[in-house]
Amino acid sequence: MKKLLVATVAILGLFLGNSARAEEEKTSSVEYMQSSSYEMEIPARIVLNKNESTSFVIWTKLNITPSENLEVRVIEGVSDEGNIDLNRKNSNDKVTTSLYKKKSGLMTEDKLLTKSENLVETFEGKTSDTNGGIKSGIPMLIGPPVGKLLAGSYSGTITFQTELVNVSNKKDLVLN
Repeated sequence: MKKLLVATVAILGLFLGNSARAEEEKTSSVEYMQSSSYEMEIPARIVLNKNESTSFVIWTKLNITPSENLEVRVIEGVSDEGNIDLNRKNSNDKVTTSLYKKKSGLMTEDKLLTKSENLVETFEGKTSDTNGGIKSGIPMLIGPPVGKLLAGSYSGTITFQTELVNVSNKKDLVLN
């Protein structure tokens, strides 16, 4: 019986000895990723004033990651000189106008947009809307029509493009 008691105590000691070891800790990483999203509202139709510039706004809702920029450009309908051709309906006559980003913030004058200088705005990792209601605006101007203003209806188009650009893909400007 003594041998059985000693063997039982020895086995119990092994179990108790194992459970008396230091506790082990492990951690879990908890992560969430929200992709960039945005909405742009660009007027489908802009009616020009005869003698003065016409204002309009490109509205944005933004939720852009810090590693991305949203670029807004005008990609069609503006010439190298910044002209927009408006063609007279049922005729070969035309007049021209120009597209500007209206001065705001640190800008001291309106910026003429051309085929090569076509960047309207860059939003750098910006969030203006997380609850569905906050909008930011890009103020724009179109100049009055220039040319022989014959009676009739004139029209032309301008096309805007938005693009998410990864900031790490941008190259640093090196000046020599």
